[in-house]
Amino acid sequence: DVIAAFIYGFNWFKIWAQSSYFDGTALDPLRHLWSLAVEEQFYLVWPVLVIVAWRIGRARGLAALTSIGIVASFVAMLAIYSGGDPTRVYMGTDTRSFSLLCGAFVALPPVRQFITTGIQKFRTIASGLTVVLVFVLGLMWFTVDGQSEWLFRGGLFAHSIASALLAILVASSSSKFSLVFSWQPLAYIGRLSYALYLWHWPVFIFCTSERLDVSGLALTAIRLAITFALSIASYFLIEQPIRHKAKWAHGSQGRRAF
Repeated sequence: DVIAAFIYGFNWFKIWAQSSYFDGTALDPLRHLWSLAVEEQFYLVWPVLVIVAWRIGRARGLAALTSIGIVASFVAMLAIYSGGDPTRVYMGTDTRSFSLLCGAFVALPPVRQFITTGIQKFRTIASGLTVVLVFVLGLMWFTVDGQSEWLFRGGLFAHSIASALLAILVASSSSKFSLVFSWQPLAYIGRLSYALYLWHWPVFIFCTSERLDVSGLALTAIRLAITFALSIASYFLIEQPIRHKAKWAHGSQGRRAF
Protein backbone atom coordinates (compact mmCIF):
# COMPACT_ATOMS: atom_id res chain seq x y z
CA ASP A 1 0.00 0.00 0.00
CA VAL A 2 2.80 2.42 0.90
CA ILE A 3 4.64 1.79 -2.37
CA ALA A 4 1.45 2.18 -4.40
CA ALA A 5 0.63 5.42 -2.58
CA PHE A 6 4.16 6.75 -3.05
CA ILE A 7 3.98 6.38 -6.85
CA TYR A 8 0.38 7.69 -6.97
CA GLY A 9 -0.97 4.38 -8.24
CA PHE A 10 -2.97 3.45 -5.15
CA ASN A 11 -6.33 3.31 -6.88
CA TRP A 12 -5.22 0.89 -9.61
CA PHE A 13 -3.29 -1.24 -7.10
CA LYS A 14 -6.44 -1.68 -5.02
CA ILE A 15 -8.51 -2.45 -8.11
CA TRP A 16 -5.92 -5.01 -9.24
CA ALA A 17 -5.82 -6.57 -5.76
CA GLN A 18 -9.64 -6.72 -5.77
CA SER A 19 -9.70 -4.94 -2.44
CA SER A 20 -13.11 -3.45 -1.76
CA TYR A 21 -13.16 0.23 -0.86
CA PHE A 22 -16.36 -0.43 1.07
CA ASP A 23 -15.01 -3.19 3.33
CA GLY A 24 -15.61 -1.66 6.73
CA THR A 25 -13.70 -4.43 8.55
CA ALA A 26 -10.32 -3.95 6.83
CA LEU A 27 -7.47 -2.21 8.66
CA ASP A 28 -6.63 0.03 5.72
CA PRO A 29 -5.17 3.36 6.94
CA LEU A 30 -4.15 4.54 3.45
CA ARG A 31 -7.42 3.75 1.73
CA HIS A 32 -8.29 7.42 1.21
CA LEU A 33 -5.21 7.96 -0.98
CA TRP A 34 -7.03 6.47 -3.98
CA SER A 35 -8.43 9.94 -4.70
CA LEU A 36 -5.01 11.57 -4.51
CA ALA A 37 -3.79 9.00 -7.04
CA VAL A 38 -6.62 9.89 -9.44
CA GLU A 39 -5.82 13.56 -9.02
CA GLU A 40 -2.09 13.18 -9.68
CA GLN A 41 -2.66 10.94 -12.71
CA PHE A 42 -5.02 13.57 -14.05
CA TYR A 43 -2.35 16.26 -13.55
CA LEU A 44 0.10 14.27 -15.66
CA VAL A 45 -2.21 13.87 -18.65
CA TRP A 46 -4.47 16.93 -18.63
CA PRO A 47 -1.86 19.70 -19.15
CA VAL A 48 -0.59 17.94 -22.28
CA LEU A 49 -4.11 17.62 -23.67
CA VAL A 50 -4.81 21.28 -22.84
CA ILE A 51 -1.75 22.43 -24.78
CA VAL A 52 -2.72 20.32 -27.81
CA ALA A 53 -6.37 21.41 -27.75
CA TRP A 54 -5.41 25.08 -27.34
CA ARG A 55 -3.06 24.99 -30.30
CA ILE A 56 -5.71 23.35 -32.46
CA GLY A 57 -8.80 25.30 -31.53
CA ARG A 58 -8.05 27.82 -28.79
CA ALA A 59 -10.90 28.27 -26.30
CA ARG A 60 -13.42 26.37 -28.42
CA GLY A 61 -11.04 23.46 -28.85
CA LEU A 62 -10.44 23.35 -25.10
CA ALA A 63 -14.17 23.51 -24.34
CA ALA A 64 -14.81 20.70 -26.83
CA LEU A 65 -12.06 18.53 -25.35
CA THR A 66 -13.34 19.08 -21.80
CA SER A 67 -16.92 18.27 -22.80
CA ILE A 68 -15.87 15.12 -24.65
CA GLY A 69 -13.80 14.04 -21.65
CA ILE A 70 -16.72 14.54 -19.26
CA VAL A 71 -19.09 12.52 -21.43
CA ALA A 72 -16.51 9.78 -22.13
CA SER A 73 -15.72 9.32 -18.44
CA PHE A 74 -19.40 9.14 -17.49
CA VAL A 75 -20.13 6.67 -20.29
CA ALA A 76 -17.20 4.55 -19.07
CA MET A 77 -18.77 4.41 -15.60
CA LEU A 78 -22.14 3.39 -17.06
CA ALA A 79 -20.54 0.76 -19.29
CA ILE A 80 -18.28 -0.83 -16.67
CA TYR A 81 -20.60 -0.81 -13.68
CA SER A 82 -22.81 -3.89 -13.59
CA GLY A 83 -24.06 -3.82 -10.02
CA GLY A 84 -22.51 -5.33 -6.93
CA ASP A 85 -19.33 -3.91 -5.40
CA PRO A 86 -18.68 -0.58 -7.16
CA THR A 87 -14.98 -0.28 -6.19
CA ARG A 88 -13.78 -0.49 -9.82
CA VAL A 89 -15.83 2.47 -11.02
CA TYR A 90 -15.52 4.35 -7.72
CA MET A 91 -11.71 4.30 -7.80
CA GLY A 92 -10.96 4.14 -11.53
CA THR A 93 -9.24 7.17 -13.05
CA ASP A 94 -11.20 6.67 -16.27
CA THR A 95 -14.56 6.48 -14.51
CA ARG A 96 -13.99 9.36 -12.07
CA SER A 97 -12.24 11.91 -14.28
CA PHE A 98 -15.57 13.59 -14.96
CA SER A 99 -15.45 15.00 -11.42
CA LEU A 100 -12.20 16.86 -12.13
CA LEU A 101 -13.26 17.73 -15.67
CA CYS A 102 -16.47 19.38 -14.45
CA GLY A 103 -14.26 21.73 -12.43
CA ALA A 104 -12.01 22.27 -15.44
CA PHE A 105 -15.05 23.10 -17.57
CA VAL A 106 -16.48 25.81 -15.31
CA ALA A 107 -12.95 27.25 -14.95
CA LEU A 108 -12.75 27.93 -18.70
CA PRO A 109 -12.83 31.75 -19.14
CA PRO A 110 -15.82 31.83 -21.57
CA VAL A 111 -17.85 29.47 -19.37
CA ARG A 112 -16.98 31.30 -16.19
CA GLN A 113 -17.78 34.65 -17.82
CA PHE A 114 -21.14 33.33 -18.98
CA ILE A 115 -22.04 32.04 -15.52
CA THR A 116 -20.76 35.22 -13.82
CA THR A 117 -22.88 37.38 -16.12
CA GLY A 118 -25.90 35.25 -15.31
CA ILE A 119 -25.23 35.57 -11.59
CA GLN A 120 -25.01 39.38 -11.83
CA LYS A 121 -28.20 39.49 -13.87
CA PHE A 122 -30.22 37.12 -11.69
CA ARG A 123 -28.80 37.68 -8.20
CA THR A 124 -31.84 36.43 -6.29
CA ILE A 125 -32.06 33.21 -8.30
CA ALA A 126 -28.29 32.67 -7.97
CA SER A 127 -28.44 33.13 -4.20
CA GLY A 128 -31.37 30.73 -3.94
CA LEU A 129 -29.60 28.16 -6.10
CA THR A 130 -26.48 28.43 -3.91
CA VAL A 131 -28.50 27.71 -0.77
CA VAL A 132 -30.26 24.76 -2.44
CA LEU A 133 -26.99 23.24 -3.65
CA VAL A 134 -25.35 23.57 -0.23
CA PHE A 135 -28.37 21.94 1.41
CA VAL A 136 -28.67 19.09 -1.11
CA LEU A 137 -24.94 18.28 -1.19
CA GLY A 138 -24.71 18.41 2.60
CA LEU A 139 -27.75 16.17 2.93
CA MET A 140 -26.22 13.66 0.51
CA TRP A 141 -22.97 13.45 2.49
CA PHE A 142 -24.87 12.53 5.66
CA THR A 143 -27.61 10.28 4.27
CA VAL A 144 -26.52 8.51 1.07
CA ASP A 145 -25.08 5.00 1.17
CA GLY A 146 -21.82 5.02 -0.81
CA GLN A 147 -22.72 1.75 -2.51
CA SER A 148 -26.16 2.84 -3.76
CA GLU A 149 -26.57 1.81 -7.40
CA TRP A 150 -28.10 5.12 -8.47
CA LEU A 151 -24.82 6.87 -7.59
CA PHE A 152 -23.07 4.94 -10.36
CA ARG A 153 -25.85 5.37 -12.86
CA GLY A 154 -25.82 9.16 -12.77
CA GLY A 155 -25.81 10.21 -9.12
CA LEU A 156 -22.07 10.90 -8.83
CA PHE A 157 -22.15 12.64 -12.18
CA ALA A 158 -24.92 14.96 -10.98
CA HIS A 159 -23.04 15.49 -7.71
CA SER A 160 -19.92 16.58 -9.65
CA ILE A 161 -21.88 19.04 -11.79
CA ALA A 162 -23.58 20.47 -8.69
CA SER A 163 -20.26 20.82 -6.86
CA ALA A 164 -18.58 22.59 -9.79
CA LEU A 165 -21.56 24.93 -10.17
CA LEU A 166 -21.58 25.67 -6.43
CA ALA A 167 -17.87 26.50 -6.51
CA ILE A 168 -18.28 29.08 -9.25
CA LEU A 169 -21.47 30.48 -7.71
CA VAL A 170 -19.61 31.15 -4.48
CA ALA A 171 -16.46 32.45 -6.19
CA SER A 172 -18.33 34.77 -8.55
CA SER A 173 -20.94 36.15 -6.19
CA SER A 174 -20.81 38.99 -3.69
CA SER A 175 -23.87 37.77 -1.80
CA LYS A 176 -24.04 37.31 1.97
CA PHE A 177 -23.79 33.58 1.44
CA SER A 178 -20.39 34.02 -0.20
CA LEU A 179 -19.28 36.02 2.83
CA VAL A 180 -20.02 32.97 4.97
CA PHE A 181 -17.48 30.99 2.96
CA SER A 182 -14.94 33.80 3.49
CA TRP A 183 -15.22 33.43 7.27
CA GLN A 184 -11.67 33.18 8.65
CA PRO A 185 -12.06 29.81 10.46
CA LEU A 186 -13.39 28.26 7.23
CA ALA A 187 -10.59 29.85 5.22
CA TYR A 188 -8.06 28.43 7.69
CA ILE A 189 -9.57 24.97 7.29
CA GLY A 190 -9.18 25.50 3.55
CA ARG A 191 -5.47 26.22 3.96
CA LEU A 192 -5.11 23.06 6.05
CA SER A 193 -7.31 20.98 3.76
CA TYR A 194 -4.52 18.93 2.18
CA ALA A 195 -3.00 18.04 5.56
CA LEU A 196 -6.45 17.32 6.99
CA TYR A 197 -7.11 15.03 4.05
CA LEU A 198 -3.85 13.10 4.59
CA TRP A 199 -4.25 12.67 8.35
CA HIS A 200 -7.95 12.20 9.02
CA TRP A 201 -8.40 8.63 7.82
CA PRO A 202 -5.41 7.04 9.63
CA VAL A 203 -6.46 8.84 12.81
CA PHE A 204 -10.02 7.56 12.50
CA ILE A 205 -8.76 4.03 11.78
CA PHE A 206 -6.38 3.80 14.74
CA CYS A 207 -8.30 5.90 17.27
CA THR A 208 -11.14 3.45 17.87
CA SER A 209 -13.63 3.40 20.72
CA GLU A 210 -11.94 0.23 22.03
CA ARG A 211 -8.51 1.89 22.20
CA LEU A 212 -9.71 5.18 23.66
CA ASP A 213 -12.53 3.76 25.79
CA VAL A 214 -14.94 6.46 24.62
CA SER A 215 -17.69 6.58 22.02
CA GLY A 216 -20.17 8.88 20.32
CA LEU A 217 -19.49 12.62 20.20
CA ALA A 218 -16.55 12.32 22.62
CA LEU A 219 -14.80 9.91 20.25
CA THR A 220 -15.48 12.17 17.27
CA ALA A 221 -14.16 15.21 19.17
CA ILE A 222 -10.92 13.41 20.12
CA ARG A 223 -10.42 12.19 16.56
CA LEU A 224 -10.93 15.69 15.17
CA ALA A 225 -8.62 17.24 17.76
CA ILE A 226 -5.81 14.78 16.92
CA THR A 227 -6.40 15.27 13.19
CA PHE A 228 -6.16 19.06 13.51
CA ALA A 229 -3.07 18.87 15.74
CA LEU A 230 -1.21 16.61 13.29
CA SER A 231 -2.37 18.69 10.32
CA ILE A 232 -1.21 21.99 11.82
CA ALA A 233 2.14 20.41 12.75
CA SER A 234 2.76 18.94 9.29
CA TYR A 235 1.57 22.15 7.59
CA PHE A 236 4.05 24.38 9.45
CA LEU A 237 6.92 21.91 9.94
CA ILE A 238 6.89 20.08 6.59
CA GLU A 239 4.54 21.47 3.97
CA GLN A 240 5.28 25.18 4.19
CA PRO A 241 9.07 24.92 4.77
CA ILE A 242 9.49 22.67 1.74
CA ARG A 243 7.33 24.95 -0.39
CA HIS A 244 8.98 28.23 0.62
CA LYS A 245 12.19 27.77 2.64
CA ALA A 246 13.99 24.54 1.70
CA LYS A 247 16.63 25.49 -0.85
CA TRP A 248 17.15 21.85 -1.78
CA ALA A 249 13.54 21.65 -2.99
CA HIS A 250 13.92 24.30 -5.69
CA GLY A 251 15.86 24.88 -8.90
CA SER A 252 18.48 22.40 -10.05
CA GLN A 253 18.79 20.89 -6.55
CA GLY A 254 15.05 20.36 -6.50
CA ARG A 255 15.18 18.55 -9.82
CA ARG A 256 17.96 16.29 -8.55
CA ALA A 257 16.06 15.63 -5.32
CA PHE A 258 12.93 14.78 -7.31
